[in-house]
Amino acid sequence: MFAKDFIYSSFVAVKTSTTIREARELMNEWKVSHLPIVNNDILLGILNEEDLLGINDVSTPIGNVDLSTPIVSVQSDSHIFDILQFLGQYKLSICPVTSSNMQYLGSIIGIDLLQKLSPFMNIDNPGGTIILEIKPVDYTMTQIASIVESNDAHILATFIHADSDKNLLYVFLKLDKMDLAPIVQTFNRYDYIIYASYQEEEFYEELQHNYDFLMRFLNI
Repeated sequence: MFAKDFIYSSFVAVKTSTTIREARELMNEWKVSHLPIVNNDILLGILNEEDLLGINDVSTPIGNVDLSTPIVSVQSDSHIFDILQFLGQYKLSICPVTSSNMQYLGSIIGIDLLQKLSPFMNIDNPGGTIILEIKPVDYTMTQIASIVESNDAHILATFIHADSDKNLLYVFLKLDKMDLAPIVQTFNRYDYIIYASYQEEEFYEELQHNYDFLMRFLNI
């Protein structure tokens, strides 16, 4: 799952000539607090709704507005984990997608992304989450599944993120068991590194902390 798979095709970027009135209307329509600024298919900036506070002349073009958000984006082949990290790091409600020369390809809407991910993450099923840090040469899903099942649990969903810089894999496991302690202990006995583990409540508290702007719109 990569950035190109989550671009919202009908989401509209604004131009430097777009007025503050038009920008506010778009933010209200899409329920976002950020908009990409694009001229001639090049990403020039990201407009934050807070940038518009205190400006009374709604006919002012946003090209005259001081922007508080840096010009940041992900590329089309960025992994879903990188996108989630990006949204959390910059506290954005949208994620611009560009080519290597900053050519604008489209945007990912944070709310839409979480809604599309929820079926794959088995959010409706109770359980816990374990993230393993593994060297690629040591990765074997057969052994991982065996360890989980030896503790009377099952894997409901899994994602794998490869960090090429560190030569590591991060294996995300959504399990159907709330009590993760015995499973974590078994992984430790097999010399697995537990990058993180969450019970259901802890996992969603973490999501809410990192993506509170999305949770507000989703009424979670």
